[in-house]
Amino acid sequence: MNRFLIAEFIFVLTVAAHLVSCQVPIGGFTYLDSNSQEVQELANKAVAKHNAQRNGAYYMMQIQVLSAKQQVVAGTNTVLEILVQESTCETGVNCPINFILKYLFN
Repeated sequence: MNRFLIAEFIFVLTVAAHLVSCQVPIGGFTYLDSNSQEVQELANKAVAKHNAQRNGAYYMMQIQVLSAKQQVVAGTNTVLEILVQESTCETGVNCPINFILKYLFN
């Protein structure tokens, strides 16, 4: 019985040492590639939701995703830092895509 307790204690210490040496703490954030398709889609949805909820005269446009990180707990938490700029497209007006591209690159 005593040997079993010692073996169990050593096992627990080994697992604990492994968890402490991991680069990402359990439940901690990991950084994502801000240029990945998944992150870009999440950023587009976030800006669209922001535009739907804000009371501004003009739409906000995504310029660049500055950083992205994700935390896996009971679900997934994603934190995006997005650089946005107010466009010249009025809220409620359906601006064509070529207008948006011209606005971004001119």
